[in-house]
Amino acid sequence: MVNNKINKRIMVTSILLIMLFVAMSTSNTYASSHQVSVTIPNFQVKVNENWVDSHYEKYPLVVYKGITYFPLTWHWCSELGLNYSYTQKDGLYIISDHMVIGEEDKPSSQGGHFISNHDYSAEIASYPVHINGKLIDNKSEEYPLLNFNGITYVPLTWQYVKNEFAWDMLWENGKGLEISSNVSLQPYEIGVPVTSGYFLKPETYENYAIIQRNADIVTTSLNEGDTQYNIEHAMPTYYKLNYSENRLKKIDAPNDLDSSYQSGAVLPSDVSDEFKAEDNQLYYQSQMILNLEDQKLEGKTIQYFAVNQYSCNGLKVYSITVYFENKGKIVPPPYTPQSSYVFIDTGDGNLNKVETWTEGRVLSNVFPKGDEAVYLCSDYRYFGSARMSNGQGMVLLIHADMTTQCLNDQWDDWNSVKGLGLDEKGNLYIENIWYPEFDIPSENKGRVSPINDGFFKLSTQGSLTKIYPYIQTDEIAVSPLGDLYAVAGWRDAIIHLQTGSVLTLD
Repeated sequence: MVNNKINKRIMVTSILLIMLFVAMSTSNTYASSHQVSVTIPNFQVKVNENWVDSHYEKYPLVVYKGITYFPLTWHWCSELGLNYSYTQKDGLYIISDHMVIGEEDKPSSQGGHFISNHDYSAEIASYPVHINGKLIDNKSEEYPLLNFNGITYVPLTWQYVKNEFAWDMLWENGKGLEISSNVSLQPYEIGVPVTSGYFLKPETYENYAIIQRNADIVTTSLNEGDTQYNIEHAMPTYYKLNYSENRLKKIDAPNDLDSSYQSGAVLPSDVSDEFKAEDNQLYYQSQMILNLEDQKLEGKTIQYFAVNQYSCNGLKVYSITVYFENKGKIVPPPYTPQSSYVFIDTGDGNLNKVETWTEGRVLSNVFPKGDEAVYLCSDYRYFGSARMSNGQGMVLLIHADMTTQCLNDQWDDWNSVKGLGLDEKGNLYIENIWYPEFDIPSENKGRVSPINDGFFKLSTQGSLTKIYPYIQTDEIAVSPLGDLYAVAGWRDAIIHLQTGSVLTLD
C-alpha cells in the first residue's frame, strides 16, 4: 500500500514539475498580465560557487526598476534550498527548505543569447504565488514577482533574500553581486554578538511559552604569531511569548514556578528502577516482557535501558528504550545502538506489547483522546543509532481493549505524521510531511509538498481542517485555545500559523 502511494506521488510530482515550466507561460487561467521592460545585468554574478553569465543563460538574471531578479528554475531552487509545487487551482508555492540538496552534476542551463542594455519584455505575475505559506499580494508590491521566458522571477530585495529564503547577498564595486545559501558573506565584527536563532524551551505554560535566542561572538587570538578567529557562545536572551498579545517580551530569565502545560501532553515519570535486565531479557517485576535473544542481535548485549511511564484515561503507557553494547564494546552516544518498544497496562498489572508500534520509533508524546483512548506519537524512527534516522513520524490511536488505529494511513498522500499538541477542547494538532525516502536509513530528509503538506487540526469528531501550508520548522508551541506558534528557523522569527503573521519583538 505504501509503495503504491509512493509511485503515485512520484508520478504526480513529475507532472507538476513539467506544469511549472509549461503552465507559467500560458496564464490564460488568470487575468492577462501587465507587460514591463527588463534588462540583462551588465555586472558579474556569483551564486554559491557558480559564476553566472546571463548573456548565455536560457533563464538569465534580469533587472527591473534597478533591482536584480532571480529565476526560480528547478536548477536554481535545488541549488539554493528552495522547494516548490504548482497547480492551476492553487498557483505556485515556494518554501525555504534546507532539506533540498543541490545536485553535484547539474545540467547546463545555457542556450540563451541576450544583450546588455537591451529591453526585453516580461510580465507581472498574475497567478497566485505563495512564499512560505503566505499569499503574495503581487499587485501592491513595489517590486512584484515577474514572469520572464515562462519562468517566475523573484526580486532580490531584503524581504525575499533574507526574510524568506535565508540567503546572504553582497555587492562590491568592481566585483559585482554575490549570492550564497550556505555561508555568510558579511564579515563578523570582532566582539559584537551575532544572533544565531530562536529556540522554543521544552516547557510551555497555559498562557505563554519561553523562547531562547542564542548569540555568537567572534574573538581573535594569536597562534604562533598568526591571528586566529574563534567563535564563542554569548549569554542567551530569553523572551516570553504571550499567547493573548501575540508578542515577544524580553525577560531576565525563565520562571519555572508556573505549572507546565506542555502543549497538552501527558507528563512522563521515570520508572526504570521497576525493571531489570538479565541475559538479554527484560523483566517487569516477575514478568518477562522482552526476550531479545529471539531477535537477531548480531553480538549485541543490553548495556542499559530507560523506561518512562505515562498515565492517561485508565491506561499506563510504558516507553522502553534499550541501549546495547556491540560485541562487548561500549559505543558512546549518539551512536549507541538502541531499540524502542511501547507496552500498555490496561489495569490488571500485566504489560502488553503494542505490536503495531514499529520498534525503531521512539515515543515522544502521549495525548488523551477524550476519556476513552490515547494518542501515541513519535517524531522519528531510529535505524540502529541516533545518527541513522529520518524524519518519519507516526501517530497511533490506542484504546483500552488494545485495538489501534494509525493516523498515517487514514488520508491519501499522508506518510509522516507528527503530533504537535492538544487544545483544551481535546482537538489534536498535527503536522503532515510526505517523505518518499522514508525507508532509506542513511537519509534524514525527504521531499515535501508545499501545497499538500502542512499543519492540521483533527477535531474530537474526527474532522480534519488545514491551518497552514508546510513551512520548515522543528518546534511548535500549541496554546490551550489552539493557537500554533512555529519557530521559523530560516528567518530567525516566530510565526503565528493561524494568521501567518510574524510576532512583534519588544
